[in-house]
Amino acid sequence: MSSDSTLMGRISLEQLQQLLQDGAVDTVMCTTPDPYGRLIGKRLTAHAFKTLCIEGDGVNASCFVFAVDIDMNPIELPVANADNGYKDFRLVPDMTTLRRVPWEPKTVIALCDAYELDSDELLSIAPRSILRAQIARIKEQGIELKVASELEFFLSRTPPNEAWQRGYQGLEMLSNYRSDYQMIQAGRDEWLISQIRNGLNDFGIPIESSKPEWGLGQQEVTLDYTTVLEMADRHVLFKHAVKEIAARAGMTTTFMAKPQIDEVGSSCHLHMSLWSIEGDRPLCWDETTEGMSPLFGSFVAGMIDHVLELGVLLAPTINSYKRFLPEQFAGTAIAVGHDNKSCAFRLVGSGFQART
Repeated sequence: MSSDSTLMGRISLEQLQQLLQDGAVDTVMCTTPDPYGRLIGKRLTAHAFKTLCIEGDGVNASCFVFAVDIDMNPIELPVANADNGYKDFRLVPDMTTLRRVPWEPKTVIALCDAYELDSDELLSIAPRSILRAQIARIKEQGIELKVASELEFFLSRTPPNEAWQRGYQGLEMLSNYRSDYQMIQAGRDEWLISQIRNGLNDFGIPIESSKPEWGLGQQEVTLDYTTVLEMADRHVLFKHAVKEIAARAGMTTTFMAKPQIDEVGSSCHLHMSLWSIEGDRPLCWDETTEGMSPLFGSFVAGMIDHVLELGVLLAPTINSYKRFLPEQFAGTAIAVGHDNKSCAFRLVGSGFQART
């Protein structure tokens, strides 16, 4: 394995085959995001992954996973219902996503595309299928979109099972007082946050920074920017990893937008920039006017025009809307602002670093 792949936690199919043969890996997680961004799938033995995924057509799973509410109660949808018997689809690993799982030494995870059971067509309702279609549309315009996620979440010292039994009420949070940006609190949290900030590099998820946020026990972590599909993969893997790492440390975490109505909420900022199709030339900045390029202006204007429709994606649950309160840094104003946290669309950077 090269030093680069070791640093980034990524492995090739050839490397995985060798690890399986040597017994260094005995489990491969075949997963894909559900409509709520949670990983679903199966854990395969070394032999099963070889026969089903390397030599075969993938792993069968029920389309039911794309037709549930947030509590996993079935919803009658065209993709899965009583009439079609909650038919199966195929999980087909994207072999470019193979990663060793740092907290499970003999395990590799593979993100999968969802395919129709009896054809080579992507299952259109699957989140990864929807994203692939959108990426193809923007590339037809000669544009590469790059994105970075900035996520916030809460950490509690109360263990997950105890938190469940309490109904998630009265939990002991990681911090006792407001400590946004405070380095003393960051030092107290470092035993855990360093596992996320530095450790996830070994999971193929480069992290830019971390800091305590305003809420009690709240943290913010920013991910390095990359292309859209890769960032979406990193985003969902990051959330999965944080939950796993916290649980193994006997802690409870949540990425809910508004876990407590009398507490600040958590956001997810998406930093987006437009690039040439080769990905080497930024298209957001106009050197002559020292402002947004016409192309980028059109991109931002389109989002403003369709912001209510985008709300279905940006605020997918009832809890999401509980965060939209004034003076909560929630971007409630449908407007564009230069680094203005009250605006839904915030312009930051200039020149090569311009983005929204």
